[in-house]
Amino acid sequence: MLSDLSLINKYRRELMGIAILWITLYHCLADPVKALGIPVLGTVLSRGWLGVEIFLFLSGIGLYFSMSKNADAKQFWLRRCRKVVIPWLILSLPYWIVKTLIFDKMRIRALLLNWCGASFWLFGVKSVWYVAFIVVLYAFYPLIFRLQKKNGGFIAGLIAAAFVLNIVMLLTVPDYYAKTELAFARIPVFLLGSLTGGLLQAQKKNRRVKVCYGVYIAAAAVMYLTGTLSAEYGLNLTDASAATMLYRLGGQGIALPVTAGFCLLFERLNMPHFRRAAAFFGGFTLELYLLHVFLGHIAERIGFDGQRSLPVQFLVQGIVIAVSVLGAWGFSARYQKRLNRK
Repeated sequence: MLSDLSLINKYRRELMGIAILWITLYHCLADPVKALGIPVLGTVLSRGWLGVEIFLFLSGIGLYFSMSKNADAKQFWLRRCRKVVIPWLILSLPYWIVKTLIFDKMRIRALLLNWCGASFWLFGVKSVWYVAFIVVLYAFYPLIFRLQKKNGGFIAGLIAAAFVLNIVMLLTVPDYYAKTELAFARIPVFLLGSLTGGLLQAQKKNRRVKVCYGVYIAAAAVMYLTGTLSAEYGLNLTDASAATMLYRLGGQGIALPVTAGFCLLFERLNMPHFRRAAAFFGGFTLELYLLHVFLGHIAERIGFDGQRSLPVQFLVQGIVIAVSVLGAWGFSARYQKRLNRK
């Protein structure tokens, strides 16, 4: 498994493109495609949330390599601010003004909490929870990196602690956990990415490492299967809240083999057009994530939701995707141009 993932840096942009497309199609088309009764396609699209696991795993690897080149925390945060925080705030503001002040008729305080992502952590507002989550990971990552550099076993312990944290929160603060499990259950896969970054940089590919990865992924896959059978197929292997936690924590057991599979696919098959298309979308993942979520929510708010006929749903969601791609691409190009001038 690890030897396959050693191709991750070579195909990182392509993998990011595949992940954002999977997420976008999941948000926009999973329900109407499922309503058509196409089993395989419907199943693949309905699992599009696993693209988040791919993103976080790649982010963990990327951040490790980034800090390895320049371990200065201030410079790290400045780079993340330029690449993520500023575009996020620029693209988010119009949406939150429209939603919070016009649609919901709430006050400026609510607008500010939504805009900065605090509303997710306080109230479970999930609109763009991923960015609110990744920004927190960025804030702590220099410390994580330094501890990992001092002792590689620390990060493995931290992954175990993250699993325990999810269990404890489910048992002690179930209502709050239900609102925020989207983030807390994804901490392990991000940390695994950082651990993998260290192993890849050190070129550790011994049998013990491979066995550990195999066991970890197999255990995660079992968790995912248990949670899915309980939550979606009614087998009652565990209660609903535990099932959600299991399939969310176990999602990496599916996402990581998919990631490795695409690496091998790119390496062994001549797929220049597919690779170029994936790399193209991988160039503006943040912007595409934000815009398709925002436009989708607005379309739903003004009445173009699941109550409409399937042709109308496909038309509206097709427009959402097309406008989001064009807007994200255009914004990214202009923003990068401005950054390069400085």
